[in-house]
Amino acid sequence: MPPNWSALYERGRCKFIGVPWNDEELNAIYALKIPYEYVRLGHLTVVSYQEALNATDEVVKATGKRPIDVMKKADLQAEARELGLNFTDEATRLDLIQLIKQALIAKQEQAPALES
Repeated sequence: MPPNWSALYERGRCKFIGVPWNDEELNAIYALKIPYEYVRLGHLTVVSYQEALNATDEVVKATGKRPIDVMKKADLQAEARELGLNFTDEATRLDLIQLIKQALIAKQEQAPALES
């Protein structure tokens, strides 16, 4: 039976659906204890992770929200509902990130048209 990549992805057990972690990424997650959301973004050292955390803190201070790429699934679901997006509980974290980013781009594209 093939692995359930969606379930593995949701649990942080693979990089992306159908893409396993490489040795360097596994080291970052298990030895360095870097959260898998940050490893998926390419932060494989403690220094890089700390810099990303500092940048995340700045975004939180400015907007009151964490960056979409590092939000937990429940927070992504709340954000998607706020934007009026339709999805089911089966939508993966990756799917929600993409839906939200698309909705935000569409919203930005509509804003200039509304100002005219």
